[in-house]
Order: sequence, then C-alpha cells, then structure tokens
Amino acid sequence: VDSIPGVQQAISASYPNLWNDETEKVDQLGAILNINVEKVYPTEEDVRQQLANVIRAVEEPFTGSMPNVQYMLMHRANAKGIKVTLNGHGPDEMLAGYPLRHCSLVAVEYFSHLKMKEWYAELVEMHSLHGIGIDDFIYSLLFNLSASFGNWTRNIIRYPKKKLFRDEMFKIYPTQPYRNLDKTTGGRTTLDRRLRREFFAEIVPPTLHFEDRVSMSASVESRVPYLDHRLVEFCFGLKDSDRIYRGVTKFLMRTAMKDYLPPSILNDNNKLFFNGDILTWLKNDLKSTVNDLLMSGQPYISKFMNPDRYRPLLDRVLNHQNFDDWDEDLVWRMLTTEMWMRLFFNKGFALIAGLVCTII
Repeated sequence: VDSIPGVQQAISASYPNLWNDETEKVDQLGAILNINVEKVYPTEEDVRQQLANVIRAVEEPFTGSMPNVQYMLMHRANAKGIKVTLNGHGPDEMLAGYPLRHCSLVAVEYFSHLKMKEWYAELVEMHSLHGIGIDDFIYSLLFNLSASFGNWTRNIIRYPKKKLFRDEMFKIYPTQPYRNLDKTTGGRTTLDRRLRREFFAEIVPPTLHFEDRVSMSASVESRVPYLDHRLVEFCFGLKDSDRIYRGVTKFLMRTAMKDYLPPSILNDNNKLFFNGDILTWLKNDLKSTVNDLLMSGQPYISKFMNPDRYRPLLDRVLNHQNFDDWDEDLVWRMLTTEMWMRLFFNKGFALIAGLVCTII
C-alpha cells in the first residue's frame, strides 16, 4: 500500500498509559504507509472546556466520550487546513469486530444446528483468544431460545438503575430495549441478526450522527468509505464463518489484508474502544462541573430522577468508592443530559429524550 507524500495526512487520538492506547500500532502503520500521524491527547481540561461546545454541535446528550474525541480530531484537521477526512466506521458492525458481543453467537448457531465439531472449535478458540467462557455461550443460547429470558435478565441488571428514577416516569414514558429488534431484522443467523441491529439501529446511526455534527462544527467533510452501499450489501450476505472463524473477528478483512499489514496489527484480536478515560476526567477537572450541575440546586434531571437516590451514586463515583463501570457510565450520561437540557431546554420533549438517553 503506497501513499503520496505531502498529500495524505492522518490525525489520531492518543491516551498514554491507558489500556486502550494504540499509539504504537498507529505509528507503525503510519511508517508503513509513509504517513506522518499527528496526535491529539484528550485531557480532562480539554473535555471540561469543550463539553458544552460538543453538546451544542451534536444537539443531544450522548454516552461515552467518542464525540468529545471526534470533536478534537475534526478541529485539529481544520487547523491543519484539512477539508475532507476518511474515517473507518462500519466494519466492526458488518464483520463482527466485538469479541464479547459476537463470538458466542457463532457458537450458538453451530450448536443449534448440531455442528458439534465446529461448535467445540469456536468455544476453545474464543476462550483462548478473548477469555470468553462457557457462561457467555449459555447466556447467548438462552437469549436466542427465548427473548423473554433476555428481557428478564436485562431487567435484573438494570433494576438498581431504575430505582434512581421517579416511579411515575416509567408509566408515562415506557421504553423498549433494542434487543427486541433482533427478532425482526430479517437476519439469517443469530449473529447476522445481532449485526443488523447494531448496524441499522444501535451503534452505527448514532455514531454517524455524532461524526456528521462534530465535523460540520469544524467545517470539515467526513467521509466513511466502508459504508458504501455495495460493500454493506456484500457484507450482509456473508456466512458467519466469513466474519468470525475460530475466534478470529473480522476474518474476511484480515484475510484480504494479510499481504499488506504486519502480523502485530493483522493478528491483534483485541477490540480497543475510541474513548478517553472518563473516570479520570470525573475525578479531576470535571468533578467540580458535576458538583455544580448535579449535586447542588435543582438540576433539570431531577424532573425525572430522584436526587435523594442519585446523589449517593455521584458521591461514590466522584470519590472512587464502591462503584462499577455501569455507575461510571451513568454519571457521564447524567452529566451530558443535564448540560444538554440547560443548553436546549424549552419544551417538554427534553424530558422524554433525557430519560431515554440516561437509561437505555
């Protein structure tokens, strides 16, 4: 793969000392392609200063920190005089790139059709490559056999969250899980149905929404070549084994690129997410922002969340005491929802959108 020196440029987010930092591989690929990769280093100070601008750009609350990072990348591109970017959204949802979400579904399909040799081989390799155990397979199997089982377990997991909300909200604004779409998307297999849900409803649409809005805020045009309709149609006609084979995700793509990428990149089956360290941000520069917006006065979110219930959660996360990833994520959702409501609130529609964003 050759590049044109001086024409092609790249910008990437770097997270030194974090588990999801890919700087080494980014630099390695940049050297192979003869592209100088410029880095942005998202910090809590950047996020604190830019969060309101990001929410204004995307015009809705959001989960995770990807829009913040995309915002920084697009504005750096603008500063460098770059007017068009190419971004790689899509392959993970078309070719099964999330091991913890996808690998066990291939095993379920083999088991359901009594292909025991293939089933056992997938179980062994998904455990060897990703640490995915038999418990994940059993859960996926039960969910595939009964949608009510999935809804039941979902309700158990989310019951502690539900207690944070005012009881009347669930009577006025009932929510339906995305998982209900798995049975109606027309997929041929368990994995194919899951990928269609992620591609057409759950992951890709909001990602593209954020990508479009933050790029426009920087006067940059963002293009996503993997989402060419011909490639999408081709990928959704593939067999499960073209997507995951013996635990290897995005198998067809890796096979196609075997002559162009070094083994260290080609054979890396880890899926690292494009997010910053939200917990560190919340513990430092954003801690005062959370306190100002959510812990004092009468926040907008108190219209549908009970302050007496959610403030102890905030206190635990901000002080790094007895919390999990779900709690951390919920605090981030609450923060972006509150800030969005303060920026945009003028009608009752914000109440509904805020509830949906915070709990789904």
